[in-house]
Amino acid sequence: MPEEKPRHLLGIGEPEDIMDGVRLGCDTFDCVAPTRIGRTGTIYIHTQEGIRKTSIKKSEYARDFSKLDEGCDCMVCQRYTKAYVSHLVRSGEILGGHLCSIHNLYTIVNFTKQLRESILRS
Repeated sequence: MPEEKPRHLLGIGEPEDIMDGVRLGCDTFDCVAPTRIGRTGTIYIHTQEGIRKTSIKKSEYARDFSKLDEGCDCMVCQRYTKAYVSHLVRSGEILGGHLCSIHNLYTIVNFTKQLRESILRS
C-alpha cells in the first residue's frame, strides 16, 4: 500500500489497542466498543496507569456524588454524578446506558486527539 494512503483499522476501540495500531502505522480507527460497554454500564476512567474500565453498577458508586471521571469534561461528567448514573443503569433505565456511551465516546475521542497532538509535537 502506498505510504501516502491512510490506513484504517476496523474493530479497534480500546485505548491500548489504539496505541498499538498507531505504533504499527494505522491512521484511523472505528469500533463499537465504547458504546457496547457503555450500554451495560461500563465506563472509561483516567487513572495514574492510564485509561481503565470500571462498572458503574458497583455498590461503591451508589452514594458517590462525584462526576464519572474527575479527568473528564464531557457533558455527562458536567451534569451527572456516579450515584445517579449508577441508579439509572441498575434500574434498567435506557438513559443510563446512553450517558455511559456518551462519556465513553468523549473519552476515546479525546484520547486519540491527545495521541495525535503528541505525534505532531515529536
